[in-house]
Amino acid sequence: MISAALLAVALVGAGWILLGHPPTVLTTVSSAALAAAAGAATSVGARRIGKRRRYLRRAQRQR
Repeated sequence: MISAALLAVALVGAGWILLGHPPTVLTTVSSAALAAAAGAATSVGARRIGKRRRYLRRAQRQR
């Protein structure tokens, strides 16, 4: 989650270097917040998939 936000800020900085004009504070903050939300959603999804696989594996062993 934090690494996704830092990566977003780094990409905004790279865009600044490549395009030549500085980003606004709103652009930087919104990019970091959006990336953090995407990282959180990914971690929740991965956790749910892991729980489901463990449940199915246990259920299959008990048969």
